[in-house]
Amino acid sequence: MIEYPKPRLSRAETRLFKETIVFIHHFGGHGASTKRHQDFVNEIGFDCISFTLDCEWKPEMDMTLREVWCEQLTSVLDQTPGDKIIYSFSSLSMIVPQVLVEDGRKDIRAWVCDGGPFLELFHCFQNYYTYQMNVTGFKNVVLTAIGYILMGAVGLNQKVRRWMRAFPTDVPVLSIRAGHDKLVPARAIEKFFATGTKMNLQKFEILEAEHLEGLKSFPDIYKPVVRDFLTLECANQI
Repeated sequence: MIEYPKPRLSRAETRLFKETIVFIHHFGGHGASTKRHQDFVNEIGFDCISFTLDCEWKPEMDMTLREVWCEQLTSVLDQTPGDKIIYSFSSLSMIVPQVLVEDGRKDIRAWVCDGGPFLELFHCFQNYYTYQMNVTGFKNVVLTAIGYILMGAVGLNQKVRRWMRAFPTDVPVLSIRAGHDKLVPARAIEKFFATGTKMNLQKFEILEAEHLEGLKSFPDIYKPVVRDFLTLECANQI
């Protein structure tokens, strides 16, 4: 197993809930990328964990990036005592159902996912290179294809269907979408969750928001929905 950096714990000034929220940042981000969301859940009364996923593939890994991320998330969850709530962003959200189902985890109380996970992976990766990296044309297609392979996206649709059919029905999910998302159209997120027919799924779309901009640009809309989901439906008071 690769040795990963230890996760960072951010404590609430007054902890009100037993569960710890574990943040999974977006692709190309790092543990501090979720700082705004960490502060938000700390204010509500949750302790939270942040860590940085290794998004740079190296030959010595001998596995896809998705497999590396799953191994790293499993390590973080194992190091975090008690029940957890997972709060994930964009494409890296794809590892959550895999870890929950394949590890048979019983310590996850809920899942909040913002801007992902999604299918139509090749199209969304192309959007990433177009709008985030300003890469177009043939170079875009080549980089997308390389990333698609290294991330372990080949044949992923079938695996997603298997994981989502087995996703635990006692783990409520809040799926947050942005109406003006240039990277990930809402239909791509919908396709991912459509494979989980018995899920306890709630959908929340901010029509005017762009990708992952809900809390930053529309806090008055974003915060009440997420707060109610976390505190009224998922967590246990101390």
